[in-house]
Amino acid sequence: MKEIILVYNETLNPISLVENIITRYTDPSKYSCNLCHITYGHIKMKNIWKEYLASVECKTEVYLKKSFSKKYPKFKNYLYPAIFTLDDNDNVKLLISESEIKDCSEIEMLIALMKNKLADFHSREASKK
Repeated sequence: MKEIILVYNETLNPISLVENIITRYTDPSKYSCNLCHITYGHIKMKNIWKEYLASVECKTEVYLKKSFSKKYPKFKNYLYPAIFTLDDNDNVKLLISESEIKDCSEIEMLIALMKNKLADFHSREASKK
């Protein structure tokens, strides 16, 4: 695996940023990006998430849904947030779906899920050799 791709369900414009900040504080259950909600504090990425990503043995890329869809058009109508892998042949594959991320209520749950999914991924890749 060449890299892990994190795709946040966000758009980058002033109106949506303000709306998202207000929603995160007033009614977090209606926030459209659970990946953002559990991996970011009020302003910046949580240290536990940053440290976990640094410990993963491959590059990590972060995209907003629009820029990811532009780079990988076949995922334009996909449900986000989501986490993908990029292999050495530049094939993008789903690692963690939007519904799996939605089921994570805490950062520790997401990290455990990601560890399990990466272990499964590595096992499948090893069995192919």
